[in-house]
Amino acid sequence: MLTAEDPVITEYYVNGKWDGVTWQLSKDWTCVFENERIYLKITIKAGFTTDGGSIPQLFQNVITPLGIYLLAFLVHDALYASEAVSRAEADWILLELLQALGAGWWRRNEIWSAVRIGGGFVWKQHTTESIAAARQLVITEYRKKGATA
Repeated sequence: MLTAEDPVITEYYVNGKWDGVTWQLSKDWTCVFENERIYLKITIKAGFTTDGGSIPQLFQNVITPLGIYLLAFLVHDALYASEAVSRAEADWILLELLQALGAGWWRRNEIWSAVRIGGGFVWKQHTTESIAAARQLVITEYRKKGATA
């Protein structure tokens, strides 16, 4: 089950300029995702910034950063920024959201593989301050279902 309205985003300006890739939520947005493995309710407050999917320009004609998978990219960005879950878990949630959004096996694993390869660079840039700031904008209710190892 996946429940969410389309997020409302606008360009994010710094010193009166838009960099062409950074977007900001214009109003609070909530997504609820539940399957046989997890329950996730995430509320991302207005002001949170994202680049949608971190898709290299060369591939944006195949996968757009703000297209059909924006919901999955936005949740993933919020989980990463706030470190609400481990990096591996955030990436796995991305994979499962992509499936819920109708991405075929090849496409979702292509995106997931790229995130597993490149996401560590983003994760390592986090600071105590950046995580604290993100946690002011990201509220998560998360639990795994079933037996734990």
